[in-house]
Amino acid sequence: MSAPLPPYPPREDAWRFPPPPVGRHWLWVAIAAPVIALVIVATAAVLLVMKGTSDFPATFDDPEVISQLDESCQAMRDEVESVAVNVPPAERIEAIAEQDEAVQRMIDDLRNLDDDVRAHDQPLDDWLMDWQLLVEARTKYRLALASDSSADFQLPLDDGTNVADRIDEVAPECTVPATLRNPDRGISRSA
Repeated sequence: MSAPLPPYPPREDAWRFPPPPVGRHWLWVAIAAPVIALVIVATAAVLLVMKGTSDFPATFDDPEVISQLDESCQAMRDEVESVAVNVPPAERIEAIAEQDEAVQRMIDDLRNLDDDVRAHDQPLDDWLMDWQLLVEARTKYRLALASDSSADFQLPLDDGTNVADRIDEVAPECTVPATLRNPDRGISRSA
């Protein structure tokens, strides 16, 4: 059996002892610490306010850009997905061209935004350039397919990065449809 606990509160006054001696240099620490903390908090608040009113370099944040992006991207997706691609080679070339025209319309819609609006949303022009590179690669593929039915499509790279992946990273709400990434997807070569 264990010993009983001591009575509470203790019989002796714990506060009867004097505080330990403190040197005068601690007075400066006691004053400087809150001042330094206040400066850090104020600096962080100012930086957050400044960042809140500026453009984030890797995301779309302008309401006009986002609105036009949503509208144009949805129209592009609807058109691209409505095009039948598992068709004979001659029709397949036309189908790829129709899909590319839908993407080009989206690019043109977004490039028709006011120059100031586009400049304010930093990644827009680079993002549109990546879409343009994708359309150009698909155009080359389409032309190669006209002369060689066994031609293969290669996603374009820019600085070693797959542009379709970069498009998806910048605007997850407007990703590259699978059929644009791979025009051979679901295609039987004997068609």
